Amino acid sequence: MQLQTTEINDLLGVTGADFVRRTQQLQDALIHGLDPSERIDPPIKHHFAYGTYVREMHAPAGSLIVGKMHKHDHICIMLQGRAIVYNEYGQEEIAAPHTFISHQGVKRIFVVLEDMIFQNVHPANTTDLEIGRASVGKECP
Repeated sequence: MQLQTTEINDLLGVTGADFVRRTQQLQDALIHGLDPSERIDPPIKHHFAYGTYVREMHAPAGSLIVGKMHKHDHICIMLQGRAIVYNEYGQEEIAAPHTFISHQGVKRIFVVLEDMIFQNVHPANTTDLEIGRASVGKECP
């Protein structure tokens, strides 16, 4: 499924409940309708240090990344690359280096314009990967 930027803007250039609904439709279409050979599962590196769990994603240019809704506010850091980021409040283009706070429950879609390295920094009282993963994300309603 090759979407052009104008098609993505037409689909996701909405806010509020319309964005959440369209994002869920897009995510369902990608999961159930995308040829497995076209699916990109960017590698994720996991880092644990004193009370912190960092998820680091490496995504190639041209990727469409549907993020998780997170259970807690956390820090996001783009270390490399450039992307258009859509959420229920609108859209913006971001470029490395870029750091921002992601608030609980916000769903994002990234259209990766340049190879990207992106980190989510979460509080964690564990070094167990499965517990760390389960503690940060929730399913989109």
